Amino acid sequence: MKIDEFEPMQIATLLQQSESEALVTALNRNGWADYLWNTHDGTPEQVERKQYGEAAADPAKVEIQLNKELSNCPNTILLVEGIGEAIGPNEIQLYELAKNGRGFRTGRKLKSSYERFEGWLLSLERVGLLVVRTTSWVGTAKTLHLLAQSAMRSEHQALQRHLKIRAPFHENPHVKTLMQITKADIGPVTAENLIKVFGTAWDVMRQDPDIIAENVEGMGMASATKLLRAFGRNV
Repeated sequence: MKIDEFEPMQIATLLQQSESEALVTALNRNGWADYLWNTHDGTPEQVERKQYGEAAADPAKVEIQLNKELSNCPNTILLVEGIGEAIGPNEIQLYELAKNGRGFRTGRKLKSSYERFEGWLLSLERVGLLVVRTTSWVGTAKTLHLLAQSAMRSEHQALQRHLKIRAPFHENPHVKTLMQITKADIGPVTAENLIKVFGTAWDVMRQDPDIIAENVEGMGMASATKLLRAFGRNV
């Protein structure tokens, strides 16, 4: 595991206790996110850590940063650290871990919309970006260790003994994401064509309908508009 040089030292210290090869280095300055490791097949996976208040204050700025990181590494995870609570239509109360590590105390108030921010996080997940939540730096360190360990396993058995998997299967997760969008009616062939042209579900959802219709076989203006509206785009 690699840890960016500007990340909190207490997180790095906890990680180095559980990850013997954890190394603090210049990740951000070289185009990477805050934490980086390899998966079981050698593919890089990275985590961008944002504190709740920082991300809620300017989601658009975070989205631009994520877009750049996804271009460099498709296996990018957003980790949101902290607790926020809506106390008004455009105000969020933040909470922070007490200095003694026992419980949380009231922090600053943020002039931002709780509903808009949480809705934005949900939209990221709907286009296939994994969003992980933690309450404090302690939880962040433990979660990063678990994520890195999970990435080293080639198979995951959670829920498979109890649930029948109903989601459409496809080896490409971005194709699968497009096929799962409710009311979009995207089949495997069309989904594959979309990903072949744009690369990721994230990038498909950023396009205008005319661009999709012009470049993707099997997609017209009507079907492209239907897809984007099903995702939540106002087009």
